[in-house]
Amino acid sequence: MRCLALTLVLVGVCSAQEKPRVYITTSDAWSMAGGFAVSDGTGGGVISGGSSPQTVELIQNFMKSCSSVIVTNDRNNANYVILFDRDSAGRAAGSLAAGDWSGIFAKVNKIAVFRRNGDALYSGKTRSVSNAVKDSCSAIRKPN
Repeated sequence: MRCLALTLVLVGVCSAQEKPRVYITTSDAWSMAGGFAVSDGTGGGVISGGSSPQTVELIQNFMKSCSSVIVTNDRNNANYVILFDRDSAGRAAGSLAAGDWSGIFAKVNKIAVFRRNGDALYSGKTRSVSNAVKDSCSAIRKPN
């Protein structure tokens, strides 16, 4: 009986190690913004920065919807790198100036999956984060 239990534990360990590891980042994972102005000898400015909350949202979605992978925060230990970018209404200002109001409330989630060696495996865009995760997960599960 002990032999059977040990075998089951070893099989469980082997199965967990076979799952590919993914490292998730965004194209603007760390960003800085700011500006300064001087008028009549008086000046002022603001600078702000921080990491993107979208990374955490994506990690939560991967852990919930893609149990066939392990999410890691160690890029060197990852089999795949997931690059995520969200175009929101704030970035649509250029098209508004041109009179195009069609995308003012739309958020487009762009995602790309890269193999460990840097080769692109998948890229796509969707309107929901959950669909972006599902599409990426499907690409990772496909035999290469």
